[in-house]
Amino acid sequence: MRRGWFVLFAVLSLCAVARADNDTAEARRHYDQGSTAYSLGDFTHAAEEYKAAYKAKPDPAFLYNIAQAYRLANDAPNALFFYKSFLHNLPDAPNRPEVEDRIAKLEAQIAAQNARGKQPPSTTI
Repeated sequence: MRRGWFVLFAVLSLCAVARADNDTAEARRHYDQGSTAYSLGDFTHAAEEYKAAYKAKPDPAFLYNIAQAYRLANDAPNALFFYKSFLHNLPDAPNRPEVEDRIAKLEAQIAAQNARGKQPPSTTI
């Protein structure tokens, strides 16, 4: 009976390792595709590929890549969300001061955009 449990445990362990290897390979594939899109200036597509990489393997570095891609795609709300998510998932990030600075700038940018949107028109037709 003990041998049966050992065999079952060994098989389950091997399945878990195989699954982890598959997840890593899938994450690598999406990361590579995202990096190619990023290099070509297709930042929205890059963000989507980095998201797929994060889903396959939840490494906080992907959150930073997603934020960067959205920032360069001029999507401030998504960039802000993913920078904050990055710091939440990696509070001791070595680039924390840089990310906090980007967060502050994005918050100011969004606030300015919102303020402009609430102003009445200043011209007449």
